[in-house]
Amino acid sequence: NLSERRTLAAERRLARFEFEVLPLMKGWFMLVFVLTTLLFGTGIPRMTLDTSPLDFLPAGIPERENLDRAAALFPGNNMLALVIRPPAQRVLSEQDLARIALLQREIESLAGVVATTAAADFMAVAKRIAELDGDGSESGVGEVDPFGPPAITLEDRLATRLFVETDLEGRALLALRDKIAATRAVAALIADGFKLEAASRELVMADQSHRLAHGLLLSVVTALALVFLLLYLVLRRFWLAVLGLVPSLLPILVVFGALGYFYERVNLGAAMVAAVSLGMVSDNTFHFLIAWQRCEREQNRVARALDRSVGPFIVTAFVLVAGFSATDFSRLEPMRQFGMFLGLSIGLGVITNGLLLPFMMRCLEKSRDPRPTTASSVLS
Repeated sequence: NLSERRTLAAERRLARFEFEVLPLMKGWFMLVFVLTTLLFGTGIPRMTLDTSPLDFLPAGIPERENLDRAAALFPGNNMLALVIRPPAQRVLSEQDLARIALLQREIESLAGVVATTAAADFMAVAKRIAELDGDGSESGVGEVDPFGPPAITLEDRLATRLFVETDLEGRALLALRDKIAATRAVAALIADGFKLEAASRELVMADQSHRLAHGLLLSVVTALALVFLLLYLVLRRFWLAVLGLVPSLLPILVVFGALGYFYERVNLGAAMVAAVSLGMVSDNTFHFLIAWQRCEREQNRVARALDRSVGPFIVTAFVLVAGFSATDFSRLEPMRQFGMFLGLSIGLGVITNGLLLPFMMRCLEKSRDPRPTTASSVLS
């Protein structure tokens, strides 16, 4: 009858498991697999998260090519504005501008700064014109406000700006802001009651991207804790929950280690892979470990559990990889890399859950019961 045929087909799959899959679960093979994974993982410290807004655009679009050509001719397409206010609502004086000029020269000495513009530049022009007029020679230039135009200093002289032109972006732009804040000229102005604020759209985007990067790191830790908690609640065994994390973590080590070796600079899309991958890959872990628990009183427990769960492994992996491959058509580079690396992580998760996790459970069974339990003994 149908039940006997299904039973016979299951036993044949168990016998095929012994001759086809079991040789891949040798101790030396698993050792090489784990060591290779850890070797890839050593590339993670080389990886840096790139928060540049340009990484949201693919390399071949005209807008980015135009910007790259302009940056090659005129470096410094990012602007950082330093707003300076005098203390106690008093107006700026020429002595204040001289102190700001000291800050300007100190900023120009920092790495990554291309040029600066401040009120002191207009004051120097005004003095030069006055010198020419004093010599009796016509300068040919009209009167120049020593405090600069309203775009530099307010007409009531309650605030002025120092523009810093730089070729830095993302995290490097944030580092430049911190270096400016640590200069001696800034410390002297703050000590005298001046208020200084760094502001620019590029700085806002870099700061938000940096905050998002920290949020992604927190999400990885949170996802890891939630997966462990759910494994423990479902399986009711602490050691099973710990072993269940291994197949989910190894694909992340491989993907991010490879990114560290071959890419070094990783954008936000690739950084999102870790947290999402934990949830996707752990699904197969739940399938196998629950099936393994249900086969507790059966012989060849690992083989039977794998026979029940390998189908969902392959089907879910195929559906997920096919679905995320659609992101390859996206014009947003982080979205495209997110789908590509997440698909790779899911594929590696099938290997870790289909080979490494059963191998660990077989080793656990042998440590508890050294008697052999093979498919041939079941058939006999």
